[in-house]
Amino acid sequence: MKTNKLISINYKLSKYIEKLISKVEVDDCNTRDMILIGFFNNSRIHFYSMNLLIEKKLYNSAFALVRVFFENIIKARYVYMFFEDAKIENMYKKTNWDKIFNKEPNLGKMCEEIDCILENTFYTTIKNNTYKTMNDFTHSGAYQISSNFNVENGLVRPSFNEDLIKDALRGNFELIKTFSLFSLEILGFNNGFITQNEMDKLLSKTI
Repeated sequence: MKTNKLISINYKLSKYIEKLISKVEVDDCNTRDMILIGFFNNSRIHFYSMNLLIEKKLYNSAFALVRVFFENIIKARYVYMFFEDAKIENMYKKTNWDKIFNKEPNLGKMCEEIDCILENTFYTTIKNNTYKTMNDFTHSGAYQISSNFNVENGLVRPSFNEDLIKDALRGNFELIKTFSLFSLEILGFNNGFITQNEMDKLLSKTI
């Protein structure tokens, strides 16, 4: 499948997710759901931004966001599934936010604990296979910098591998889809804002 087609599919998914979340109302007294919707909005904006940046061929910036996008989803799910109410309240009040995760497991362990509940290895596999490369692109590592060494007609231009770009688009699709199913079931479906047919339509989307 061509890159432009993958970009188009991602845009359609983004638009559908936006349509569903726009129907959701969250009482600000429900701090656990408020934290979740904060993480969720963050993730879907990152998803849209990466798609837009790839479309504009701004690959360096797009790939710098992949780790941020992934970590946002992992922390969101971990917080919602495992944090006690008192810690949720502290997060909502922005109390010692920088220290919130100091005593929590590292990202790899978070992935394992989430996957244990889900009874699969989805997040752990992504973490083990791609996280080092994500870090490289985020922190101006070898992959990020060497991707600028394509010199044509005296100009320095990005030389991101087409297969890498396609893999990122597909991976981002699956990450936002699975996180959206989790978040929208809690925030929308369980509270009657989103129908079963709408959730089924989201589940059926593929790339």
